[in-house]
Amino acid sequence: MESFTFRLSSPTTSHGFSANDSIRISQSVFTVDAGKDGFHVENTDDASLGYLYIDGGTLSIEAEGDGLSASSQMQLDGGIITIKSGGGSE
Repeated sequence: MESFTFRLSSPTTSHGFSANDSIRISQSVFTVDAGKDGFHVENTDDASLGYLYIDGGTLSIEAEGDGLSASSQMQLDGGIITIKSGGGSE
């Protein structure tokens, strides 16, 4: 995703954004309120997949689980990321 603005409030039993292979974000604005993880990427069939890439932008995440979760790799290249997770721990 590139240069977008998103506001997402998910049900208490759901991840904000979820994918099997990858989530890639570039210079976008996200406000996420999630009942589980804010951004969740997991591929149990292929260990080379399941990665999260963030290239700048602004992310504000409030999640009952993890703010950012990737089963393979996570790469953060700049940006402003604010996470409140685990029901209140920061």
